Amino acid sequence: MRSLTRKVWQRTDVAVLAACLTAGAVLLALPASWKEALGRSVVATVFAPLEKPLAQLRSLAASRTENKALRQELSWVSLENASLRQAAAENSALRELLVLKGRWQWSLAAAEVSARQPGIFAPDLVVDKGTADGLRPGMVVISTMGLVGRLSGAEGRASFVQTVFHPDLRVSAIDTRSRVLGIIKHQAGKGMVMDRVPLHSDVRPGDTLVSSGYGGVMPYGLMLGTVEAARPDPLKLRVDVGVRPSLDLNRLSQVLVITGGAPPPLPSLAAPDTLAPKPRPKRSAAAAPRPDSLPAPELPDSASQTGGAAPATSPPPPSSPEAGP
Repeated sequence: MRSLTRKVWQRTDVAVLAACLTAGAVLLALPASWKEALGRSVVATVFAPLEKPLAQLRSLAASRTENKALRQELSWVSLENASLRQAAAENSALRELLVLKGRWQWSLAAAEVSARQPGIFAPDLVVDKGTADGLRPGMVVISTMGLVGRLSGAEGRASFVQTVFHPDLRVSAIDTRSRVLGIIKHQAGKGMVMDRVPLHSDVRPGDTLVSSGYGGVMPYGLMLGTVEAARPDPLKLRVDVGVRPSLDLNRLSQVLVITGGAPPPLPSLAAPDTLAPKPRPKRSAAAAPRPDSLPAPELPDSASQTGGAAPATSPPPPSSPEAGP
């Protein structure tokens, strides 16, 4: 008998089935009130601890779904916000271009930058206007930040701009404060510099540099930058001037091309402080009169009647010792 029982319990499935049948028979034999109490005890003991983790899992799944939807909505809102900001920036740039267009007596054609090399010192740009819009190589390109460059080539619906950062572009510049002339160019490794500035020239950091117009290519008055450093070089008999350019290609999207019109007059090379009239020094009351302001000496009547010269008189002859009294 014991061996039979041991064999039965060794088979797990049979043991489980027997336990379930025994428990079922016991539950059927219990009263209804006991069954209800037992059911509540089983639920409170077995299923209640599992309810909280299950609720947390359901909440986590719902939060994950909601988070995904919110992220997608945030992406759309961010794209829309970026588009609105871009439109506002373009609107502001166009307004500034309109103000700039009304400031000069030039014929201007608006164009948009369609391509450029990466970097803040890109030597070339491409704009979306060309020969079909009246553009020709050699025309000057400007923006609200100042001089951009000039057209190096033009096709039907596109033009190529040689910027102020191109190593082959030279611009005649003038210091608006001291009227010192120089040549603006961009050197690899040094950035923008002002060349051909004589030694002992009055160039200081912070001075504003604009195009002088004396080169015959760029008109006068276009902003180029500010002096960043000025170092005299006695060996080369010049001043090495470092320039901070006013053109920022990262903010450039709209340009104006000068297609015609009269250029402004060339600037004066005299410093502004030398053009103002200097006050005359006040004369002191105790100052001696000038020789030409002295009164003429008074002449006797006879001299005035004879033309101003007194008659010559000869001295009396000496008395002879031989003459008596």
